[in-house]
Amino acid sequence: SYDHNLFSLQIPNSYVTFNHPTISPHVAEASIDSVVKSLFSVVLSMEVTPIIRCSPDGEASLMIAKKLNDLIKEHISFSSSSSSSSSFPAYKRPVLVILDRTIDLSVMLQHTWTYEAMVYDLLDCGINRVKIPTENNDNENDNENISKNQTYDLDCDRDEFWREYKGEIFPKMAAAVDTQLKEAKAERNKFKQMQINDSKGEDLTNELISKTQGLKDFAKKLPELQKQIDQLSIHLEIASYIMTMIKERDLNLYVTLEEGFMSGNLSKSKLKEILQQNNKDTCDKLRLYLIYCLSSSSISKEDSLELERLINESFDNIPYKNSISYIKKKSLSLQSKMVKRNKPSNNSNSQPKKSKTNNFMSMIRDTVMGENLSNLAQAGVKMFKNQNASELPITKIVSSLMDNKADDSINKNYSYFDPKINNNNSNNIPRKTTQFQQAIVFTVGGGNYSEYQSLQDHAKNFDWKREIIYGSTELLSGVQFVDQLHQLGSLFESNS
Repeated sequence: SYDHNLFSLQIPNSYVTFNHPTISPHVAEASIDSVVKSLFSVVLSMEVTPIIRCSPDGEASLMIAKKLNDLIKEHISFSSSSSSSSSFPAYKRPVLVILDRTIDLSVMLQHTWTYEAMVYDLLDCGINRVKIPTENNDNENDNENISKNQTYDLDCDRDEFWREYKGEIFPKMAAAVDTQLKEAKAERNKFKQMQINDSKGEDLTNELISKTQGLKDFAKKLPELQKQIDQLSIHLEIASYIMTMIKERDLNLYVTLEEGFMSGNLSKSKLKEILQQNNKDTCDKLRLYLIYCLSSSSISKEDSLELERLINESFDNIPYKNSISYIKKKSLSLQSKMVKRNKPSNNSNSQPKKSKTNNFMSMIRDTVMGENLSNLAQAGVKMFKNQNASELPITKIVSSLMDNKADDSINKNYSYFDPKINNNNSNNIPRKTTQFQQAIVFTVGGGNYSEYQSLQDHAKNFDWKREIIYGSTELLSGVQFVDQLHQLGSLFESNS
């Protein structure tokens, strides 16, 4: 299973399905009904009667909200008339926020610094399972290395370190795993240091009693200690591989530029510099360029032609090139639907400073995993701990709807459905006036761990307990989402 506050309907190619230019009415309705039934199962298993909110000009989200509202009404009516015990408790009223993916495409493309989001973006992952490429050069027939995958399970219920640090920035996680692993190994090594001195008589008897008791205590602790060492060793290996990818792909640079683009700091010169570098990962460059296009309200004809030339030179062999066609053809309509990001409260900290980022990367290039990891990671924490990323649109929306303030523009404009009220006009029904303690947030067309983590961080910022459950039609890495944009771009090309 996923994290406790995370779920996926695992509908493949869901962004393509819900944005297909020539989808038949029958297929569209079947896709909508499938999501409605799944969300109904979610609220039924939670035993809650949610208030349903969605954008008034939503596409799939509005249809899903209306149909789900009707389905829950039918269930309540049936339960009341049949004296069924499966009706929803009246006192549990979370808000169910249903959003189209088009509210924010950039978050699906951006690189990130948090541990769990990096794992699921950079590595080959399944449900709570990650594969890391390894090389085996023990082949006797030739000297070539054989590429293999080492598979690890990441489970919040069984892995305390993963549960505590999956939402932290990578440098902080790396510092913690290095420190905790050294401490656990030091504790285990105490056993090896237990030896009998040259004592005699009563002193020898007392020493034997003391050592024996120590061995008994250690024997009780050893299995749990070894389990802890094994788990920490897994995270050390994952950190080592991620560190290699940061170094090879200059991921810190993309994090910095993308955050700047999405916060309104558009650096065309830096984008051109990246596009011209042949040593950069092609898909990383593509994701950066697509974010630039989504973040730019207007690009001059001259700039567009120049960037297109660089794109054509860079992306001759890229398998996702038609994603550019989709974003460019749909940019105006997409930007009208996308929710603007809130800039950081302190603009000087809106993105990592260039000098600090370069220093961090210099240390990465000079570091071998192990002895120097702790110093490196602690330096990374110091550099990034004061960097405030812009608030994600989904967090901004959910925050407004949970606060439920009458004068908030998002709260006033979003459609409101209450399955407990028979009035079908969402604008003329009595509304809940107090704050929500619990929210179920669902995105139609794909989601990712960056949004999930942002919502979990938001929930922790309150003195009272606030719970946010995040779900989507499917959870995607950046490359997987680019592939779906490419498919749509190909469809638009073939239909033009």
